[in-house]
Amino acid sequence: MLSGEGSVSEVMGDSEEAIPFTEHSRTLDALFRLCYPIADPSLTTASDLFNVMEASRKYMVDHAWKFCLDALMSPAILDKEPFNVFTITCRYELAKEARSAAKLSLRKDFPPLEDPAGLDWISGRTLFAYLKYRQACTDEVQYRVCNWEYWANTVLAQKSLTISCGTCEPLAMGGTTGEFKLDPDMYYKAALAIFERPSCWIPDDKIMRTLTELIITELDLLKQFPCFSCRERATHEVRQFNAEVVLSDLEDAISRVDLKLPF
Repeated sequence: MLSGEGSVSEVMGDSEEAIPFTEHSRTLDALFRLCYPIADPSLTTASDLFNVMEASRKYMVDHAWKFCLDALMSPAILDKEPFNVFTITCRYELAKEARSAAKLSLRKDFPPLEDPAGLDWISGRTLFAYLKYRQACTDEVQYRVCNWEYWANTVLAQKSLTISCGTCEPLAMGGTTGEFKLDPDMYYKAALAIFERPSCWIPDDKIMRTLTELIITELDLLKQFPCFSCRERATHEVRQFNAEVVLSDLEDAISRVDLKLPF
């Protein structure tokens, strides 16, 4: 509908009376597309969405603002640019959405390489609240993974993991054909190696896969289980333990940290 790099007033012909707009033509093009029965605009970054949200508020186009908010909170944007989403939702004082974005942003390096959209619109008090929240979440995880007693209580409570192998014992499927124990020392040493970088204190799926690989290596399953199928089942049990017990516990600790926003 509109094209060009400048403002709309710059692309009007000399014979027509120009109506000045401060928004970029790309922003207004997206806004107009949301107002008329044509294909929706392609808005693939938080910054693009923020620009249209600002324009839609200025020109009172509620439908466009809601469309952009939904797109902003979609996994395609939220998972990729969580801190951008945080600053934008804080600009509009959307506490629930801001907290969701803040939690996801914990898994990203901070500060980001580029200034986030909406940063100019949030207060120093809001930014300070985020920094306190980020540090509190880091402390919660660090307190656990750097504490041998935490791993002793978490791992030893499991006692032992059991497996059933249809290759070794075809008639025992659904029953128990082998068991092995997890060692808290293994987890303590592995956790210190994995979580040593500040940006890694908040666990994600990639970090937990690395933890599983280290534990599997230390367990030396080849010596314990000559059968390939048994080793495969044992690996699955370790992975499940890490996801359902370790990761779940750390995420639960983070979820109890309150982000105290000033709005």
